[in-house]
Amino acid sequence: MKLALVASEMVPMVKVGGLADVVGALAGALRGLGHHVTVFIPYYGNFDLSAYSFARRLIPIQVKIGGRDVGVDIYECRLGSGVEVKAFGCPEYFERGKAYTEEPDEPVRFGLFSKATAAFIGQEADRFDIIHCHDWHAALVPFFLKRRMAGGDEGARIPVVLTIHNLAHQGLGDRDIIPVLDLGWDSFTPTGFEFYGKVNLFKAGLLTAQAVTTVSPNYAREILDPQHGAGLEGVLRTLEVPFRGILNGIDETRWDPATDRLIPAAFSADDLKGKETCKAALQKEAGLDVDPAATLMGVVTRLDPQKGIDLITAVMPRLLRSSTQIVILGQGQKEMEERLQMIRQSWKGRVAVTLAFDEPLSHRVYAGSDLFLAPSRFEPCGLGAMIAMKYGALPVVRATGGFVDTVVDADRQLRTGSGFVFESIDPVDFLGASLRAVSYHQGGGTDWKQIQKRVMGRDFSWKSSARKYEALYQEIRG
Repeated sequence: MKLALVASEMVPMVKVGGLADVVGALAGALRGLGHHVTVFIPYYGNFDLSAYSFARRLIPIQVKIGGRDVGVDIYECRLGSGVEVKAFGCPEYFERGKAYTEEPDEPVRFGLFSKATAAFIGQEADRFDIIHCHDWHAALVPFFLKRRMAGGDEGARIPVVLTIHNLAHQGLGDRDIIPVLDLGWDSFTPTGFEFYGKVNLFKAGLLTAQAVTTVSPNYAREILDPQHGAGLEGVLRTLEVPFRGILNGIDETRWDPATDRLIPAAFSADDLKGKETCKAALQKEAGLDVDPAATLMGVVTRLDPQKGIDLITAVMPRLLRSSTQIVILGQGQKEMEERLQMIRQSWKGRVAVTLAFDEPLSHRVYAGSDLFLAPSRFEPCGLGAMIAMKYGALPVVRATGGFVDTVVDADRQLRTGSGFVFESIDPVDFLGASLRAVSYHQGGGTDWKQIQKRVMGRDFSWKSSARKYEALYQEIRG
């Protein structure tokens, strides 16, 4: 099949979060199955076009925004995997120094991206059999195509899959963006894209896509309820198109301790000696006491209430009474950053905090940690726990979202399970699971090594997930 993937970010060109990893890995996996894959992303001006041999088309796309024609440049390249990438450039809207901003025209920026993508696909419709859009940033693509507001009749015939990576972010804008993007006032109704007086771009896409997916089966179930549906649970329950959860995979060309060049020593399920070296190296790098007997707990996350950072800070004083250490890598809300810095000052040699996005360091944290803490309030997929298991770090997670699909609570003998699970959004519950994990690590001996080997051997590759998407594409293609 000829597939178009549309997203706001993609490795290796531009990455803000896990979405970039998913899009890059899925594109490569689908290409590996023999499909022709083209990925559409915005060009934010924050990566070197020449580094990937992008070439600019002589004629830009003209997109009407706010009653005027806006030129969108098209930059094209082909990656070593055979995946083609088309980056759309428009300095006025895209080049803000970073991919996402807090500026009020954010829905217009990505509305422009969606409109340009739909227009391009319509011009070259014979090159595409399926369009796969990711999150709200690309959700207007099916809306523009199916309403024939861009792409014409040829574009309208192509089926579109829309994947929900995180329903908490929906692309909400004031009603004055309707004429700016030419969305049409006739759709500003409760059965259209109107959402409590706002324009909801995600809702517009959900109502016009030919299939909707999420990034784990359990998250697909959760968002049908008000607790996790973010106000769109009613829309999701009434969808008349395929709706299912397909678990993300991890890119094992980048996340494999046996071949990872970003960690001090390679290791595998068959030979764990290198993990001991990685642990000692991480302790030294982070300024912690180099102690092989201590339980080293890693946290790699966005510092956001969703991720349960407040639960971690709440239990730290009690948790650190044991022979434990904590390494935290991430950035986010200022008040959380300040709180973590205060804790670090109080527990020098026991707590390390790096407030940054540092992918090489994240590899070293996964490789050196004994446990991985992820007490999320909700978690659509949970790639971090999958990566942690691949690197022999047992996850401590809350039973939510994709964690339910990937982490099974260990029994007392560590003969079954793949981590340590708690149920409630409660520091006491989280502390109990964490202390249980620490006690098992410090007293587990051979049994701990066996559970490490078992979780490292699990298959979290994209092979299975890509085949499920392939089957869905065939289903809606008819």
